[in-house]
Amino acid sequence: MDITDVPLPSPCFIGESFGNEAQFDIVCVPVAFDDDAEISDEAIKKSVDIARSSAADVFVAGQIAPVRCEDDEGNVDFFDTFSAYFKQARALYEAGVDLLFADAMRSVADARAAVLACKRFDIPVFVTVSVECADITESKSRALAALICLQEIGASACGIAAECEIGDFCEIISELAHYAKVPLIARIQGVDSDSALELIHSGAQIISGFDAKRSARLCCEKCGISEHFDDGICEGMLVLSNETQSFFLSPDNIEMSEYIQCSQDMSDILVELGDTSTDIIGVELFSPDDAVLFMKNVHMASLPVIFKSQSITALTTALILYPGRACIDSCCEVEGDVLSSLAQKYGAIVY
Repeated sequence: MDITDVPLPSPCFIGESFGNEAQFDIVCVPVAFDDDAEISDEAIKKSVDIARSSAADVFVAGQIAPVRCEDDEGNVDFFDTFSAYFKQARALYEAGVDLLFADAMRSVADARAAVLACKRFDIPVFVTVSVECADITESKSRALAALICLQEIGASACGIAAECEIGDFCEIISELAHYAKVPLIARIQGVDSDSALELIHSGAQIISGFDAKRSARLCCEKCGISEHFDDGICEGMLVLSNETQSFFLSPDNIEMSEYIQCSQDMSDILVELGDTSTDIIGVELFSPDDAVLFMKNVHMASLPVIFKSQSITALTTALILYPGRACIDSCCEVEGDVLSSLAQKYGAIVY
């Protein structure tokens, strides 16, 4: 049974423990234990085989664990992080999983690295990002920024993982449902049947952490499931994001900054532009080093960005590292089909 040929049921339930695989549509096999002790490739293969033999109609997901690759100064290195996720994904892929599930990622940047690493393998990629629910407005903003970025770089399903009141969780899911182009995942530990139904009616199509599938399935069949995605809500808009916010801009009415050059101390100008009427920050790149410099300061930018460069390598580096959905200037001295290919691969927009 190939997951790419068989549509998942809606709603779909993901199980996270062995012994009751038949109750779920997908069962997860972890690549690391909770104490971060890595499982051997042999143990992963054995776990996949056990899960598959326990229930013939269950898909097996390889669960990618969050990692944090920091240097001595506490800076997170994207390429080290990417390599760590690639190592996990390769072990699970070679063990024969049907899909990869990057679960409870700590940030959009972290999730981007995981999705890009997992996409090197020709199987679906699910991803959830951890969200704090202390401030529901901020949580919705962060969750929407993550969704816009991750669905555009090719995640097969996106969602959030949180420990909060079910009402707050449903409020976030309901907000996301209007913009989701892919199935929404709600990851909440120990959810019961009633809570699962609330999540489903809010727009979630995949529930993770649920331990009583059959009773919920019966309720779902009785009440029916409605679609939430509004295909016209973003029509004609430039939909961009950074690490924490999403932006919906009219292409005919955008005030762009002058292109700024990258430097070690560019944070002041990024902050100043956030206090003006500027809609989008123009960033000119002359080399891959410029992209790296910008990413060291990107947390100071409260606006979306548009990149301009004559260097394909510099542009590619910036698109890989940027923790959101960026624009590419169509006037770059780069072939149009190359720009389109880069935009599609990294979820950007040519403008």
